[in-house]
Amino acid sequence: CHEMVATFNCGIGMTLIVAADDVPGVLESLHEHQEEPVIIGQLRSRSEGDDHLFVEGAENCWLTLQELGVSMPFAHVLSSLQDKDLVKRTRICVIGGSAASTPLRGLLDAQEVAAFPAEVVSVVAVEEGCKLMKQATAAGVHVGCFHEGPNFVASLEAELEKTQAEFVVVLDDIDVAMLGDNFCTRWEGKLLVVRASLTRQLIGSEPARAALQQGVCITGCTVYQHVPGAARSPIVTQKSTQVAADDTPSSLHSRIVHECESEAVPEAVRLVVTGKWQRHRKIVAATSGADAKAAGAPPAVVGAIDSCLSRCMKGDAARYDQRGVSADKGDVHAAIKNMDKGLFPNAFCKVVPDTMSGDESQAIVMHADGAGTKSSLAYMY
Repeated sequence: CHEMVATFNCGIGMTLIVAADDVPGVLESLHEHQEEPVIIGQLRSRSEGDDHLFVEGAENCWLTLQELGVSMPFAHVLSSLQDKDLVKRTRICVIGGSAASTPLRGLLDAQEVAAFPAEVVSVVAVEEGCKLMKQATAAGVHVGCFHEGPNFVASLEAELEKTQAEFVVVLDDIDVAMLGDNFCTRWEGKLLVVRASLTRQLIGSEPARAALQQGVCITGCTVYQHVPGAARSPIVTQKSTQVAADDTPSSLHSRIVHECESEAVPEAVRLVVTGKWQRHRKIVAATSGADAKAAGAPPAVVGAIDSCLSRCMKGDAARYDQRGVSADKGDVHAAIKNMDKGLFPNAFCKVVPDTMSGDESQAIVMHADGAGTKSSLAYMY
């Protein structure tokens, strides 16, 4: 394992080495350029015979992502990611009802990764003994139970202040209308609502039942930012699942929660609290339809906005391109597309039989990850 982490890049794309006194200024500058820097270690003098590289916790932190066909370390392999001063987490309050299935587990699992930017500090339920309360209690999360009524919002506000919550997630078994427009306005931009439907037509008290009644083949969940009085609230994430022929409202809702909401809710939280979604939305809104032309912008300005949007939509690929690096390594993939993929086609490294020793219990692992090695491989193959 030590040899692996000393050889592989562990997901690190670029490293800056700066003087200790310059760290705050460098971090601030990178944040201003929409980068997400993380302090991963430090240079120290070493005695003769000491290892050149030491990765704390490497022995028990390696993770294989089978569905992606890659291997990578957990985020907490690098001990600096556990420093609360370096990774600030937004404090979340989750509000839910009496549903038998809840995506709370998905949020709790997501926050186990040290780099996740939020944590659940409070759960508010409207019914004693519900599944949501049991899950929260088992996880050691602070729980409050306030029955629906004229005092609900006041009790909720007190709970939010008590737990210092900064963000609210409303689950699909709560009608957001019970929070009132005043509350939603105060929390606008910090309020996510989950609905067990992909379309507004099926959003109601029982969207799973409505989906079955209308005979749809695909349904799922929508996570959006609630805007009081708006005809359409902006959608942050959506996930879909198929409707089975023998589904009941209960079985369909359970699958929506476990297959869709458990992924969509943590992803929506991550996008919103890090500001990524807001930046993307602002640029998209500025170029939607003919808004720029309708506002009287000259052709040169419209062209500049379109160019900016194009660069933004490329995301990480644009930053790679600006640095003269291919993000998708298309030239390499094209050169080796007809090659034998080895014993495990989806493995991070190519694994082939050990033809040198002829021992069937052994294998050869090939990996190239250094300056120019991928281009060299493409040339050779």
